[in-house]
Formats: sequence, structure tokens, C-alpha cells
Amino acid sequence: MSRVSWRPLPGLERPALVAAPGRDAVLCAVAVALTASVFAAVGDHGTLTSIQRLDDAWQRLMWWHLAAFTAAVVLSSSGRRAPS
Repeated sequence: MSRVSWRPLPGLERPALVAAPGRDAVLCAVAVALTASVFAAVGDHGTLTSIQRLDDAWQRLMWWHLAAFTAAVVLSSSGRRAPS
């Protein structure tokens, strides 16, 4: 008998992978719609400038988070303590 056709043991139910499929489908549709609208808005040069400024600010923020994380890993592996 293949493992696929085995029945689960009583009392050992697996949790649902997707707890609320309707809600998840709506959130996915909203994310797709927002992404499509941003792609369409970028076609306008004036909007592109605003979105690019926002994107640059986000990238700077993430760069500092990455730099801080890398510094913490390097300091912790070298045995030195980070300045408090």
C-alpha cells in the first residue's frame, strides 16, 4: 500500500495550511491589484520620480539594517562585545 493512501491515525490531525482560504484569496487579489497599479503609475514620468524617491529611501533604510546586522554577526563571532 502506498503512503499516499494511508489514513492518518486518530487524534493526529494536521493543521490546515491555509486557515482562511477566502481571506487569503482576497489579500492576494489586493496585492496583485496594488502591484499592477504601481506598474501602471510608473509609466507616467512625474509619478515615477515620486516612486523612485520612496524606493531610494526604503533602500537606504534597508542598507543600514543590513549593515547593523552584519556588524553584529561579525562582532559576535569575533568574541568582542558591541558598544552599548
